[in-house]
Amino acid sequence: MIRPKLCGVYAITHLEGSYIGSSKNIFARWGGHVRRLQRGRHHATLLQLLWRRDGARAFAFSVVEECHIEDLPLREQVWIDATEHVLNGTRSAACPMLDPAIAARSATSRIGRLVSVKTRAKLSAAER
Repeated sequence: MIRPKLCGVYAITHLEGSYIGSSKNIFARWGGHVRRLQRGRHHATLLQLLWRRDGARAFAFSVVEECHIEDLPLREQVWIDATEHVLNGTRSAACPMLDPAIAARSATSRIGRLVSVKTRAKLSAAER
């Protein structure tokens, strides 16, 4: 079944709270969230921890509001502000490798791989 593109605000809900997001193609975005959660690489730390602990069946996905693409940022923020327990937080938005098991597996896969001088400089600067 092909789903139509739906533009608006959505929620991924768990007993402990909700992750609020927006997209010009909500159903495709939902698929992206599921893939990252299954791989342990989701940017929302608490959402990832709950997914790992409770599994997919503990979550519900819903469209909370349809809107025009130019209204997405504003409408998403309105819903985030109105939600009591938001799971959107992250310790580091720049680092999706928050799951220690995933980080270790990823590090192992890079063993023996040559790293360019430019990449080594970036890694060095990031550690400082």
